[in-house]
Formats: sequence, structure tokens, C-alpha cells
Amino acid sequence: MTKRLTIIALCTIFLLTALTACGKSGKNSPEPTPLTSGASAAPSDSRPMIGVSLSSESPFNQVFAESFSAVFKDSDYQVKVVYADGDYNKQVADLADLMTENVKILVIDPADLDNLEYILSEYEVANIPVINLTESINAYTKMLIGPFYRNMGKKIGDYTFQKLANATDYRFETNTVFLRGSVDSSKMQGIYDGFLEAVGESRYNTLIASPYCNYDHAKAKEEMASILSQYDVHCVFAETGDMALAAIEAIDEAGKSGIVITTIGGEPEVLEEVKSGRIDATIIYAPDDMAKVAATYVKRILKDGSDLLLPQFVELNYEIITPKNVTSYLNADTVYARATKSTELPADPVPTPSASPSASATE
Repeated sequence: MTKRLTIIALCTIFLLTALTACGKSGKNSPEPTPLTSGASAAPSDSRPMIGVSLSSESPFNQVFAESFSAVFKDSDYQVKVVYADGDYNKQVADLADLMTENVKILVIDPADLDNLEYILSEYEVANIPVINLTESINAYTKMLIGPFYRNMGKKIGDYTFQKLANATDYRFETNTVFLRGSVDSSKMQGIYDGFLEAVGESRYNTLIASPYCNYDHAKAKEEMASILSQYDVHCVFAETGDMALAAIEAIDEAGKSGIVITTIGGEPEVLEEVKSGRIDATIIYAPDDMAKVAATYVKRILKDGSDLLLPQFVELNYEIITPKNVTSYLNADTVYARATKSTELPADPVPTPSASPSASATE
């Protein structure tokens, strides 16, 4: 009896399994979703690469990158721009990555001078030329394109003290404040040294304070307010436009007026203050001019090879923007002031002739 019940149970299970299978076979199997014609990946750009490594994504660098890339838009080369975000570790990593991507030449705005020599030595070993912007790195670069910061500081200093002289007609001794950014910047040290040279050549003028403000708006305003509470101030120079704006706030809150203010930079906020007359002048070297100069030499190196003899340093034009000419630099699309004139390129160095072989000794 038990054996008979077992056989019936097995038959029942088999029948149910068969019915289930039949039910499933009547359903349509899911079809794979076809790819649309636009879903295929875009072909990668196989052109050899021009690498551009910039210290930060500032308005200046954005204009430089846009202007530089536009030169090579329809060329045999692609341009890859990377930003270090002010971090030299990231810049080192970016430079290492570019070396794996068929980079043929590098244009670099250094985030840090002391920590790039090793990775740049790798570029030299790989025979990849390096063009350096704005700061001098001691080794492994083909050429430097940028300002000579001491000259820049001297030029805006001379303008500042001429403006001050015109305002006072040398009737009394004047006091000047220099709002500094950082003690660690060789750029700003050069500007400071040039400005001090202009101070030394000015008449009846004393530099009464040059506080470090760490490029911080609040700190610059605080320092300026403190100085105004202690001295009669007739002139302020700020190493950045933002610190100049901070000085204006402190001057207004202290109820002062008639103070000559000059600075560096072509940001729209600075240009607006120049237009209104609150900032008497600002000095710039233009990012699109720098891009044009850099692209000129990049093209020459790519065409004629890395052994091409080129100037070691190309000094860019400085442009002083005043209320009289600011409209040439300020428009609705301004992210940073553009050049109104181009840098005149120096002549290539003349190769040193090889020494003539010494005359054969006579017998």
C-alpha cells in the first residue's frame, strides 16, 4: 500500500512540473534592447597632445586656456588643459598622467616651484620640451614666458607716485600703505621690490606700512582699518584687486576720502571700480596675449624640434588701466581684461660659432 502511494505521489509531482514548463514555454522571452544609432561612443581623439597644466582655474587662466586652445582647434594637435587647484601634489600627478597620453610638449603655470623639479626631470629624460609661464623653475624648461615682476612693480609704482604728486603738488609729505599678499610668493616679492624702488625715487613720500594679508579680504580690511586709525594715509597699493576692494571698504567706513588707490589685476569688479574712479589704476599682463605668445613658440618647437634655439625669457607687455581707457577693457563678456596690444617678440639668440680648429703644428 505504501509503495503504491509513493508511486502516485511521484507521478503527481512529475505531472505538475510538466504543466509548469508548458505554461512557461508559452511566454515570449525578453528581447535585448537594441542600441540606438546615437548611443555609440564618440571616437577618441588620436592626435598627438599639447599638454597645458595650470595652477588654478582662475579667470585669468580660463581666458588663457580658451585663447591658447583656439589657436590649435583645427591643427594636427589636440590640447589638453588640466588645473592643479593650487595643489602641487595634484599638479605632479597631472604631469605624470600627461606623460602616458602621448604628450609632445608641455606648457606649465607652476603651483609650486620647489616640488616640480623631479617630475620635470622625467620630461627632460623623455625629450618632451617644457614652456614655463609666470614663474622661473631652475631646471628642465625650454623657455619662460611671462612678466618680470620687479619691472611690473616699478612701473605701477612710478605711475602711482606721479598720480599722488599731481594730486598734492608736493605741498606736503605723503604716507603710502602697501597691502601685501604672502611672504612665500616670489612673484609678489618681485613686485614689492620694484615698488620700493619707485618709493625711493618719489619725493616727500614715506612707506608707513606693508602688512601681510594672506590675500584675504577680511584680513586686508582689518589691517587697513587699523592703519587708518593711526596715520593720515594718502596712497594705498594692493597686490591684488580683492585687497584693493577691501581697502576701499575700510576707507569708506573710516569716513576718509582723497586717497590714491592702485592695484594689480583685470577682474570685472576691479575694472568697475576703475571706471567709477575709486581705483585710480590697475596694471595687468593679459592672458590672451600670453596665450598668443606661448602658442607661437609651441608651434615653432613642434615644427622644428626641441633643439631649436629660442629666447630663454620673453617679457610680456604691461598695460596700465585707468578711468580714461578702462572702456577698452570692460564689456559685458569680461571675465578678465584682454590685451589691447601684443607683446613684441624678441629676436632669436644667435648661435655661438664653433671654435675653428687649431692650426696644425708645423714640423
